[in-house]
Amino acid sequence: MEQDINKVEEQIKKLEEKMVNPDFWNDKNKAQTVLKEL
Repeated sequence: MEQDINKVEEQIKKLEEKMVNPDFWNDKNKAQTVLKEL
């Protein structure tokens, strides 16, 4: 169970790293897909 939590936390961290990139928001479709994953 703890491993699952760690996986989810790692995945969230990676998605958040993508979101801080200013270019991320230029592609609205890609941004929306990433936000849905969150």
